[in-house]
Amino acid sequence: MSFGTKKKFLLSSALIGQPDFIILDEPLNGLDKKSQQMLLMILQEKAAHCGVLITTHYDAHLDMLDPVKVEVEGHRLIDQSCENLIV
Repeated sequence: MSFGTKKKFLLSSALIGQPDFIILDEPLNGLDKKSQQMLLMILQEKAAHCGVLITTHYDAHLDMLDPVKVEVEGHRLIDQSCENLIV
């Protein structure tokens, strides 16, 4: 299997069911644009019923999720777009 196909299989497995939280590290890495958009659409639907935490170095596509965005540099919080966020 290619890296992208393995990634799709692992993401599909992780998104089955009704979890309380979904935690993904660099989920868009290795996916083509169509797969990235599909994943973000699925995460948007899941976010209505559970918490979604995503780490990424490339946040251009995350605008689809209407995220609470936290930027960290080293161990310092440098930007926080949600007043109620506890770090």
